Parts: sequence; C-alpha cells; structure tokens
Amino acid sequence: MTDADIQTFIDRWVRSGGSERANYQSFLIELCGLLGVDPPEPSVDDPTQDAYVFEKAIIFDNRD
Repeated sequence: MTDADIQTFIDRWVRSGGSERANYQSFLIELCGLLGVDPPEPSVDDPTQDAYVFEKAIIFDNRD
C-alpha cells in the first residue's frame, strides 16, 4: 500500500456523501483490498458457518 493508493481510495470515497447505507459493502470490500486483508465471505444457509460476512443473522430469544 502506497501513499498514492491511500489517496486514490480517499478521493474516490470522499464524494459518496451521505450514501453510507447504499455504499457500505463496496467501501468495505475496497478497504479490505487496500489493507491487504480478505473481504467478508458470502453468507450461506448454515449460520454457524457465517463467521465473517455482511449482515450476520441474529436470533433473538425473547422469553419474557
């Protein structure tokens, strides 16, 4: 990762304005690429296998 890579990333995303919800997955995938780490995996039908995904399912136990 070079200073130019970082600046290119910043310049690309500074224009996104208030569209955080619309752009967050693209932003995070590109950030992972910039940092040299794996992006999140696709979700599967087995929640126990979804350790590193976007929007992990949460099961609520409302025993009230």
